Amino acid sequence: MVSFARTGVRTAGAWARVADRGGMKFSARFAASLGALALASGMIAAGSAAAGTVTITYSGTADGINDPGDLFGLGPSVTSGAFVDTFVFDLSLGARSSCCGGADEILGGSDWGTSSPLISSVLTINGHSVNFSGSSTGEAYYQPGVFAEATSWYVPGGASDTSRIHLIFGADTVPAAFETSFSGTWNGGQDGDYFSVCGPSQSCNSTDSTLFGNLHPTSIVATFSDGVAAVPEPATWALMLFGVSAVGAGLRFNRRSGVVSAAT
Repeated sequence: MVSFARTGVRTAGAWARVADRGGMKFSARFAASLGALALASGMIAAGSAAAGTVTITYSGTADGINDPGDLFGLGPSVTSGAFVDTFVFDLSLGARSSCCGGADEILGGSDWGTSSPLISSVLTINGHSVNFSGSSTGEAYYQPGVFAEATSWYVPGGASDTSRIHLIFGADTVPAAFETSFSGTWNGGQDGDYFSVCGPSQSCNSTDSTLFGNLHPTSIVATFSDGVAAVPEPATWALMLFGVSAVGAGLRFNRRSGVVSAAT
């Protein structure tokens, strides 16, 4: 990128020198026009590179809840209830791939040597919420026409708690790409899984956890938004730098020409 940008600056300067030596006003105007075009192209490229976010919301019932520490604030005697779990993924993070009959997957986190694409995962049961957002693994997976899957996993090690939430939901309306919003009801296929919070000495099962419960989703709503601002690619930065340089070179020549004409 640096060498490309320097080349652009030198090229713009060369246009100005040619115009200055030969009195070629056309060359200066052409340099400025070329620069404006490059700048506009770079700005368009930067804007079109936005990846966006996808918000996946599962709703249904939770049962088998074991919450001796009352993390949800429901009281330790509550073992079931209505739930809503909302995952938000940034599609510009992690690694995105296609496999297995056209499935769309985004995966990342410290376990994978990348930034996690998961922005948040908030589980609400009977109006009480717990944030399960995890930096170890964040994953979203669409198998078109079959199921949609979302995972948040935080495994810090040491004395800290491990948290995990995983949902898989069978729906005929699941699209082939995250950029397509959709909704659906359970088609009788794959469904549910569990959530848990457990300490390093616990088994993370239904009886030996700080928090545990089963999830049975009955509906899903997934919404794509392209409102995330993307960082321009190196080539886009270089194109924009060249545009600024060329416009500046043309303006400098025009100012010099104006001074000479007034003096004569």
